[in-house]
Parts: sequence; structure tokens; C-alpha cells
Amino acid sequence: MLIECTCFVGVFTLVLTNPIWVAKTRLCLQYDIHPSQSVQYYSGMFDCFYKTYKFEGLKGLYKASQSVKLFLIARGCYRPVVKVQN
Repeated sequence: MLIECTCFVGVFTLVLTNPIWVAKTRLCLQYDIHPSQSVQYYSGMFDCFYKTYKFEGLKGLYKASQSVKLFLIARGCYRPVVKVQN
């Protein structure tokens, strides 16, 4: 039961937070593309969500989610094992 709950929480966290991390990363990196120019591609978080969804679809909001999935699965499986050993 504990492992199922942990996996559910991991997937739930991935679904909710990965688009936020993608948007945050894109907002931070938009100035590194043209450092000599002050070009601003995104005007804010919601604009970043909109443009990413418009041009890349839902898949664009979940880029790099594979590494997050592996981390959450490993973390979720590790914690119950540690609790059992203690």
C-alpha cells in the first residue's frame, strides 16, 4: 500500500510541476539566446505556457520528464526500504 501511494504521489507531482519547471527554465534561458540583444520572447509564465502549447503541443510542456520520472521512482522506492530497515 505504501509503495502504491508513493508512486501515485510521484506521478501526481510530475504531472503538476513539470510544466512549471519547463516554463521557468525557458524564461531564464530566453536571455541567453541573444545576450547582445535585449530580445524577450516570453512576457511571463502564462505567455510561456501558451506559446509552448501552441507551437509544441502538450508534449512540449513535459520535456525532460523522463529524468524526473526516474528520480521520483527511485526516491519513492528508496524511502520505504529505508523505513523498513530502521
